[in-house]
Amino acid sequence: MIGARFNWFHLWMGEGDPNLDWDDEENNGEPGVYKAASLVAMFEKSWRVISSALERWTSTDLEQLFFPPASHQTWLRNQGLEEEPAHTRQWIVWHVMEHEIYHGGELSLALGTYGLKSFYTW
Repeated sequence: MIGARFNWFHLWMGEGDPNLDWDDEENNGEPGVYKAASLVAMFEKSWRVISSALERWTSTDLEQLFFPPASHQTWLRNQGLEEEPAHTRQWIVWHVMEHEIYHGGELSLALGTYGLKSFYTW
């Protein structure tokens, strides 16, 4: 989820400070393994970027078209896949939201299997 926020908001739309460290470099010697506090910090950091953008954008801004990063297109071509089309800001925001809804549900279910409360509050 953090990676999707970074890719779409930062790499595609250029949101956030270009010097912002989206990672805390804590991986416990294994790629993708983080402590809970580190994950919370990365979620909060990435949400500040999104929140700032949402407060600033107008409905007209949502129509702006963004082309994929060249590195993404190259990767797709190297995989034998079609290149990604340009997307509007509105499409990107919805795409990130649906991604978070899906994986948020997975996390909620996983927490429940361990008898932990969901982070959803409604």
